Formats: sequence, structure tokens, C-alpha cells
Amino acid sequence: MPISDAGHAGRDILSLDGTWRFSFTGPAATAGEHRIPVPGVWQAHFAELRNSAGTGTYRRTVDLPAGFAGKRLFLVLEGVFHETVVRIDGRDVARHDNAWTPIEIDVTDAVSGPSFALEVEARVPDERNYAERGLGVMLHGKQDWYGLQGGIWKSVRLEARAPTHIAALAVSTETDRSKHQVKLAGRLSDAVATTLSARLEKDGRVVASEDFQVSGAFELTLPVAEVALWSPDAPNLYDLTVSIAGDAVIRTVGFRTFESRDGRLWLNGEPFYMFGALDQDWYPEEECRHPDPAFLEQRFRRAKA
Repeated sequence: MPISDAGHAGRDILSLDGTWRFSFTGPAATAGEHRIPVPGVWQAHFAELRNSAGTGTYRRTVDLPAGFAGKRLFLVLEGVFHETVVRIDGRDVARHDNAWTPIEIDVTDAVSGPSFALEVEARVPDERNYAERGLGVMLHGKQDWYGLQGGIWKSVRLEARAPTHIAALAVSTETDRSKHQVKLAGRLSDAVATTLSARLEKDGRVVASEDFQVSGAFELTLPVAEVALWSPDAPNLYDLTVSIAGDAVIRTVGFRTFESRDGRLWLNGEPFYMFGALDQDWYPEEECRHPDPAFLEQRFRRAKA
């Protein structure tokens, strides 16, 4: 039960959140360059663009920390509405057409000095103009019933990774309530032989660890002697660290069984009754993006009370 793939905590990170320069082209465009917070959709920050399709361009200068020298540089944009072009020093380095998946780009070869100009162009097609977009290829899940969102709506960061690093990692947990294991599948950036360590912790205590010899792609299993199962009443979680020399990826995982049997749902072998209310929040600060994790936790606690 992997619940988080934001596993960058084991790497050198430069957050690019903050104030960026912004310009807009489209029917509601205003002249000149403006300032916008990132993350930030333009509809939430400019009254004249409140329900505007078009193209928003975000720009900023990035100064590299001294500790990033000699490492591979990866630009990660966690979410951009909707059709995205990323440029470094005026040159296209990536295109992406999915607002719901992150953009990860190895920009090492595109960066030639201690700083660079970063530009993110985000286009929202006018979905009401069926010559431009038909219902069959709507970018919004339910057309535009909930209004338009355009631009960088999730965090942006620059990662410095070792020349040989963990390039991909998929994690799953398995349990039958008597035997438990963590399964790892991934690959290294280079097909070199090295030691990969997997360590599972709960509340700072190591509950399972093992070293593996890998080269390139790998599929591994980490046995776990005993686990505390996850449930809404006891949301037991574990910290998983997967590392090689010079690089580490951290994930949060849990263990549980969930099945449909005899016309009922069963969680960890016990009958599970699920009910709730449809809560489609709309936040005044950023519309589709909640203010912070503490706010969400508060909402869940109130719903459960």
C-alpha cells in the first residue's frame, strides 16, 4: 500500500516555489509583465483572467547552489495546467500535456553556467470553442463546469542527483496478515554493479533491512517479520529508505488487506462499512489546491468525528 511517491527527501533540493514573473496571451490579455506566486493558477491571482483560457508564461532566474556542481540536475514540476512547454535559456527542453502527472526533466546538458533562465509556458485551450477542442478530448475531467484553471498549480524544484542514482522506483507492500513483504522494482541510471540498501522504519525504529547487489534494472523483495496493519482507526505507516552510494529515495508505506467477499467489503479480515459525503472543496486562495496538509488533516478529523 504505497501512499506517497514524493520521495525526494533523500536528495539535495532547491525549491523554486515563490514569486515568478508572469505574462499572458489570450482574449483577456493585459499588457506588460506581472508577478505571480508559484504554485499559483492565474485565475486566482488576476481578476481580469478569472475565467480565461489562453497561454500563461512563467519566468524566473535560477542560481545553482555550489553543492550542485558535478551532479545531474533534474527539474521537477509536480503539476501544470494543461499543455506545457519548458524552456531553459530560451531553448525547449520538454513538452507535456497532462496536468495530473509530474514533469521530470534531466536538464544537466541544458545548463551551461552558474545560473539559467527558466520559462514555463502553460496553455489552456478554449474548450467552449469546439473548433479548437471537442468534447471527446476535453482536458478537464468534467468539461469546464467547475471553471478554468491554468498555470503552475503544484510545487517546482530542482534536484541534484549523483551521476549514478536511482532513476525509477515502484514500491508495493503485500500481507496475508501472517507474512509480510515490501516489493521493489526499478532501475539505476547506469548499468553498474552496486549495493542497494532497503530499510523499513516505524517511529524511528528499524523493523526490516537488507542489502542487495544490483546492476541496472532490479526487482527485489524485503521480508518483514511483523507489521502493524493500517486502518482508518489505526493509520499505521512506515518510512522506507532505498539507497545506493550517494543517492536515496524515501517513501511512506502501509500494510493492509482489502477484499470484496460474500457481498461485503473486508479490511484486514474484518467487515468494513464505508460511507461519507461528497466534499468538492473550492479554496479561495488557490481554487483547486488546498492550503496545506494540516488543513486536509483537520477536514478528515472533522468528517470522522
